[in-house]
Amino acid sequence: MVVCCTPVDCCLVLCSSSRVQEELEKKASPEFALLHKLMRTDDAGLRERILGHYLKPQREILMPDTTVIPLDTPKPSRVAPMAFSGAVQQLVTTLRSLDVNGDTVVETIESAREVAKEARRIIEADELYGPEVLDEFTESLMGTFGGGRG
Repeated sequence: MVVCCTPVDCCLVLCSSSRVQEELEKKASPEFALLHKLMRTDDAGLRERILGHYLKPQREILMPDTTVIPLDTPKPSRVAPMAFSGAVQQLVTTLRSLDVNGDTVVETIESAREVAKEARRIIEADELYGPEVLDEFTESLMGTFGGGRG
């Protein structure tokens, strides 16, 4: 546990911690970096925007001057739904294998479940993903979280 003496010290510790997290995410595969970013983001609206950015097929290019160039043919998503599913599965499997406080593990797995449900909604809402992709994503995570659709 970090003990801060002043608000400035606390801010420096938190900013340093965030910076370290961002650097670690740069070294991870895109799907694990995305999952890590989502797991440390408390705001559901922000998570939805992040998920949309990474999981939706790219339909436009945003230029530095904010000009938007639409694409005739959408490019694949930055992170494929099944790659993201695999990252969620691996996280949950790893958490279940740890010998640590059970409440912490349960809370973290529940957070991962919520992120997976949010990702499913993004996939479901995008017309470029057919029902096959949605079903494959859903079924790949059913065993991870105990079977029921959420």
